[in-house]
Amino acid sequence: MPAIVGLKKSFASIPWCSELLNNPDVEACIPPCRASRKDITYELWEGTLNTSNTIPEFLALYTKTEEHNSRIHNIKLLANLNNGLDGFPGVCHGGMVATLLDESMVSLILINVGRGALVCPWYGTVSLNILFQKPVKTPATVVVAVKLDKVEGRKLCITACLQDGSGKALAKASAVFVGLDGKL
Repeated sequence: MPAIVGLKKSFASIPWCSELLNNPDVEACIPPCRASRKDITYELWEGTLNTSNTIPEFLALYTKTEEHNSRIHNIKLLANLNNGLDGFPGVCHGGMVATLLDESMVSLILINVGRGALVCPWYGTVSLNILFQKPVKTPATVVVAVKLDKVEGRKLCITACLQDGSGKALAKASAVFVGLDGKL
């Protein structure tokens, strides 16, 4: 797993990513699915999708807050996508796009759980609706903009938009997550 400093340096070499990273109000972190913990393993994201041929670099960005337990409503995730994700030569498989969108939304949830800003320790995807707008080319660096739209008790409504470096929407998703009382 690359260290945060290495990830920031790598993404900063791309002008549009550098612009996001150079904002003094932005905090960067390794997405929870890539931040190894002794008690939790995210095998799909820590192992299978963490190779030089799949998604070797994945970084979360959000606006800094004064209070540690305040809720984060928006994050952006930078991802380098390589040809090991292809369903067609040079085009990311739609199932991998769905996986990236889902995990980006889960990253927003887990960042908030870690801050003590949500009521449950675990959340599961209840529904995930995706609109594929343009092919997601590989290799490429993309950004997923995620927004927490509504919180109703244990229910979360979240949207995400996968974009290329010029800001063109490639895929959009909306999802409902529900808080779980304990581990799966």
